[in-house]
Amino acid sequence: MSMTTTTDGGDSMRRSAVRNPKRRPRITEGSNSPNGPQRKIRKLTNKPVDAPLPLDTTESLRSGLSALAVQSSASFSRNGDAGTRHKRTLKSDNSTLLAQTDQYSVRHLPSTPDILRNSASDYRASTISSPPLALAVTRERAYIWDYTSPSPVAHPKTFDVPRPARSADPLPLAALVTSPTRDIGLVVISAVTGSVTYWQNIDTAESLTLFNQQNTAVSGNIGSLSGGETVIRLDSADHAGFIVTLSSGRIAQMSLIDDQGRPKISAHFLRSTEAASSGGLFGSLKNVLGVGPWKRDIVSVCTRPLPARREIQAIAATETGQIYTWHLAWSG
Repeated sequence: MSMTTTTDGGDSMRRSAVRNPKRRPRITEGSNSPNGPQRKIRKLTNKPVDAPLPLDTTESLRSGLSALAVQSSASFSRNGDAGTRHKRTLKSDNSTLLAQTDQYSVRHLPSTPDILRNSASDYRASTISSPPLALAVTRERAYIWDYTSPSPVAHPKTFDVPRPARSADPLPLAALVTSPTRDIGLVVISAVTGSVTYWQNIDTAESLTLFNQQNTAVSGNIGSLSGGETVIRLDSADHAGFIVTLSSGRIAQMSLIDDQGRPKISAHFLRSTEAASSGGLFGSLKNVLGVGPWKRDIVSVCTRPLPARREIQAIAATETGQIYTWHLAWSG
């Protein structure tokens, strides 16, 4: 009689297992069956996430790093739009604002050396952006310094002008020269004589000067100047060297290296179609008297590269609105 009850219970258990085949059998304490993988089921809610979930520390410990709590720096709303980000304020360079418009601003940089601030001498100045260097040339010396310095540069790089100009003469012209090797050079031209001095590497030249070593500068000339002619502009032509403009309107191309890449100064004057057509004895006399076709008032000169043709284009504009263009060889 008791056996009937037990049999009915066993049958009911077997029928239950048949009705629910996914039901796992219970494992008793004495069983050696391994536990299967357990899935964590997270209930989805409509609550917004207030804080980021902690990172899994397993990978951090495995790579030898300690687990760090990472917090997001930007908040996001539920519709996916990014939260407001505050712009970082620019670091002040202690410069003095002199003039400002919607297109540009003019500032007085604090890095100007005291030797120029306290001097009554006139000077020409220019800059290059990479590296950020400023150049100022007086009648006797050229000064180079980092114009991003927040305070006056106490010891700028200093170079003596080989032939100092007299007080009545125009200031010499100078420019910093960049190269593919990242060396920075310096070229100085006398406005009166057209003589040129070129230092291929300002760092090496300054070091040799400190130890009274032999000067590494290369000297040359852009050519003979007519009476009263002076150099008024010096514009970079990139790979083709420099464009030198005279007060008479004549324009010359100046190269600082030879075909082998060694420092050498060479120059030739650019001729326009107008000048080439004015030949003969009468044209020659006009050129000697300084009233030739090249006598023009140049107000602007610029250059631009033409990589497809491996040329540099030089463009000059006159006071009367005339435009002249020349195509220069890429190598100068």
